Formats: sequence, C-alpha cells, structure tokens
Amino acid sequence: VTPCNPQDPRTSTYSTSLTCYDAEGRRYTVALYYVKTGSDQWAVYGMNGNTPLNDDPATPELDPLTVLNFTNGRIPDGDPSLRVTGIDAGNFVFDLDLTGTTQYAGESGIVDLGQNGYGMGRMTGIAVGEDGLIQVRYSNGRTEIVGQIRLVDFRNPNGLQPIGNNLFAETPDSGTPIPGAPLTGRMGALRAGAVEESNVDLTQELVNMITAQRAYQANAQTIKTQDQLMQTIVNLR
Repeated sequence: VTPCNPQDPRTSTYSTSLTCYDAEGRRYTVALYYVKTGSDQWAVYGMNGNTPLNDDPATPELDPLTVLNFTNGRIPDGDPSLRVTGIDAGNFVFDLDLTGTTQYAGESGIVDLGQNGYGMGRMTGIAVGEDGLIQVRYSNGRTEIVGQIRLVDFRNPNGLQPIGNNLFAETPDSGTPIPGAPLTGRMGALRAGAVEESNVDLTQELVNMITAQRAYQANAQTIKTQDQLMQTIVNLR
C-alpha cells in the first residue's frame, strides 16, 4: 500500500474536511484522508494545514489516526472514536467519532458530518419562555439558558395590600409567600412582552380624586375672598 501523502491525491481514496473550535473559539480546519488498505479495511489520516495529527515524529511516514475494519459494510459494535492531538502548540485535543461510517459499493461521500464546538459569538437576543427560563442567543448560532424567573404564591392572594406602582405587600391575611417555578403546582405561566392588566383600586382612587377636588375648590374660594378684600380696599381709597 502506498503511504498516504496529503500533497498527492493519488495516495488516498477519499478525503473530506471538518471544522473544530478550541476553548477560546479559535477555528481549525481538519482534513481527513481515507486510504483503503484491504478489502474491508480503511486507514484514516488527519492533517491541520501542513501539520500531521496524532503523528509520531520518529517515523518517516505519516501515521494514521485509526484503522477502520468493516463487517458486512458496517463497523462492528463498539465506539470507533478517538482523541486527536497535535492540532496546535497549545496541545488542543478533540474527540473524533466515526460511528456510522459504512462501506458499500458506489461512490464515496458524506451523509452526515457535524461538530458540537462553537466559535466566538456575541449576544444577539434574549427570550423568556412560559416556564420562566431565560435563554440567550449568540451570533454563532449557540443558545444557552442562563437563569429562570421564579414566582411566589400566597394562601390568600386577596389579602395582599396594594402599595402602588403595581406592587403588593404581604400581610397576615395573605400568608407567607410560597416560592416556585412557573408551570409547577399552582403557579401560572409567564408571558414575555405582555402588558399587565390594571390592578388599580378604583374606590381609593375615587376618594383621592374627590379629596383633590375639594382642596381645589377650597383654594379657589380663598383666592376669590382675597380678591374681594383687595377690591374693597381699593374702593375705600
């Protein structure tokens, strides 16, 4: 079998590439070369640019990452995954999972190729679900749950005391608060971006309005009386 030479496509049967990211979001492109070494055997080689992966510098030839042996077109039960090293000077390693690789007559190709790493991303939005979970979206396509909004219930919600600005205070009649997550127990659901219906105490607000009106009328009468006194003083002259 001719040793694999990434610079010579004639030495490999098939090649593909994948993208991986390190912990700091740096991107690397890994080239994989498949060389058929037997009727049911393939050697897989890896390169990052001009740098061989999992290579022993003591050997003159490029060392394979792994050798795949097939039975009836499939890899026998097991986990054909491996750790790949040598991608950079920082000893960055990643796991390469070749589960699902098959060998059948026909042209070689990729059916499914994925990776679970992400490059650097900036926050692009925040969403709050009915269950209170706060989900952050990033420009690299990643989403992450960063927290949850909690709710509290009361044995007697009607016993709460309004204190203004849509706020209510605990009272002996309401009982102590019972914390919990939305959609659990007696807790309701959250609706992001919704406007709460008014919870103004109309009776109290009418009393306040009448009080203000009476104060205005009293002040107006005082000004009117003062004006009449001034007019009388002017007439006396």
